[in-house]
Amino acid sequence: MTIPISPLNAAKMARGVYGIRFSTQIAQGMVDGGGNGLSDMWDLSQDGALRATGISGGAGITKKSGFALVLNGKGNRRGEMAVLIRGTKIFPYDFITDAKFAVDPGPTGLGNHAGFNRVYNTIIDQILAGIDTFRGPIHIVGHSLGGAIAHIVAAKLHMGGHRNLKLYSFGSPRSGLPGFAKYLTTSLDPANIYRAYSLADPIAMVPIFPFRHVPHDDQGIRVGGELARITMNDHYMTTYQPLVENADWDALRAASRDTGNLRSIDYWLKQADLGTRIPGSGWGLWALGKVLSLILKLAGKVLGLALLGLATVIDTIAHMIAEAARISTAIGRHIVRFIKLAHKWAGRAYENDNVRLTSQFLTFVLSLLIMPVTTMAARALDTVFD
Repeated sequence: MTIPISPLNAAKMARGVYGIRFSTQIAQGMVDGGGNGLSDMWDLSQDGALRATGISGGAGITKKSGFALVLNGKGNRRGEMAVLIRGTKIFPYDFITDAKFAVDPGPTGLGNHAGFNRVYNTIIDQILAGIDTFRGPIHIVGHSLGGAIAHIVAAKLHMGGHRNLKLYSFGSPRSGLPGFAKYLTTSLDPANIYRAYSLADPIAMVPIFPFRHVPHDDQGIRVGGELARITMNDHYMTTYQPLVENADWDALRAASRDTGNLRSIDYWLKQADLGTRIPGSGWGLWALGKVLSLILKLAGKVLGLALLGLATVIDTIAHMIAEAARISTAIGRHIVRFIKLAHKWAGRAYENDNVRLTSQFLTFVLSLLIMPVTTMAARALDTVFD
């Protein structure tokens, strides 16, 4: 059985790969990026490692830079390999990549985020050349944009016959549609997927519907942000590393285990009431998301629809909720409480219990939750530059 890379070393690897953006000196680049103390586990020599360049950007504005490393294991990792992929760092090129919320068919033929998929296409042949005929354990690591691309790389390697894969990501945005998320979850097994995220990290919340996280049931490893306002500072690896460095993956997974699917709407409304005492808090938005998910499931039962969380736009969700409220007074009561707490989270006053639950009004309420996060994510990406 392959022992997973520790949370601390995975964090160091996700940080260190940033150092090879413009430097071809791999060992020094890893140290410069923050990946100290890894040379006992991985061959960082010029002959033993492969640096892959990628192209990010679009609309005529592109940039080639170091994007990934393929490493051979040594010491206790002998007979293993690792693929490290960096995140967003070069403005405006990487930001343009992140901002493409269109969908392209990925290596599986299933839908992936277009920007992520296009960077993947510029590095995958180099990665495959570095792996060559190797069929042993492969660890795939990435942060931010790199985490999203790591998911696509993992799918490609699995399709190529690799059956011993472990995937590690920090603050990764959603990389694909539900079909892709389900395929990768089933192929790798959730036990081999270590997706760490903070509730205060806006990048881990985008893109929104219909994109889905891996594992496809959204059960990642929550490592912080419960009592914090959502800010771009919570996206950096310098924030993530201290959150994971003193525990193993089993302990982190157990501490973040979510039983939300077994809870009632009333339970999550109470959690949202607690969380929204700090406007803009990560826990408040998390709980409101749970409420919305359960309301959508009820709406599906009332309307006879198989929603499965696949509504594609805000106004579509709003229409479904409005129709369900029109049919079910119980759902209507839940929605009114949800509306009050959504206003509270957004720092707005709201006392109207007799509001008409129209699609237009519910679209506005959902925008109170979604637009600040997407705007903040864009700003976070926009301000990370050299």
